[in-house]
Amino acid sequence: MSELRQRMIDLMVFRNYAESTIEMYVRNVEGLARYYNRCPSQLSREEVQGYLVYLSRDRALAYNTVNVAAMGARFLYREVLDRSQEQFHLPPRKAERRLPVVLSIEDTRRLINAPDRIKHRAILHTIYGCGLRLSELRDLEIADIDSAHMRIRIEQSKGRKDRYTMLPKSTLKILRDYYRAERPVRWLFNGRVQGQQISGRRIEQIYQNAREKAGIPRRRGRGVHTLRHCFASHHLAEGTDLLSIQKMMGHKNLATTERYLHLMPERWGQLRSPADG
Repeated sequence: MSELRQRMIDLMVFRNYAESTIEMYVRNVEGLARYYNRCPSQLSREEVQGYLVYLSRDRALAYNTVNVAAMGARFLYREVLDRSQEQFHLPPRKAERRLPVVLSIEDTRRLINAPDRIKHRAILHTIYGCGLRLSELRDLEIADIDSAHMRIRIEQSKGRKDRYTMLPKSTLKILRDYYRAERPVRWLFNGRVQGQQISGRRIEQIYQNAREKAGIPRRRGRGVHTLRHCFASHHLAEGTDLLSIQKMMGHKNLATTERYLHLMPERWGQLRSPADG
């Protein structure tokens, strides 16, 4: 399916899909092709539906994981193959609601300072200090760093919205040290080739290497998105209001930010109940 795969990628790039979304959709369509050992263009709606049932019931994958596979299939058949009538339905399953995994401030500092290379430390410091998504970090350009106002500009992130987030003094310092050492061009964090963006996979690898070096188990550290969760939870612990955290993180709904309150049970004892008079 190499030609079909390239058509799918080209259309998603043209529509400005995030790199992570492109990777997930393509990976899931490739899984569909391997399952039947046939090109997806030759598959019927019933066969695609059967694959989704296999992922859900036989492999017992998480509901959200199967949903991504369905979205990848919908894009391929509706947008690339122009089979707009195709409908795929997920087997019913109650979506799990899990709280984000958050590290302590001490563990977080140990992790982001673990890498020997300054570029890698700067990457982890920026994600944590500014509360960034992985895609937002890789899309940062040098011009987005506004040191005069101690903020970073995030352009066209999730939901195609621009926003500003804070730039801590400690993050600015390590970014300046990194810039003097490596002199990046255009993108704040270049890939292996100067002038090209670093890949999301490489960022995740840098995080996992730092987590292992810091001695933090995977069940507690999981992926690099953990640092964004830490940003929100640690700000709450320091007394930052929810609305400010919402704006810095780029959450559309305050309810998304409010879930971090459930991670702060130690604050409950500090609240005054109206029942106490």
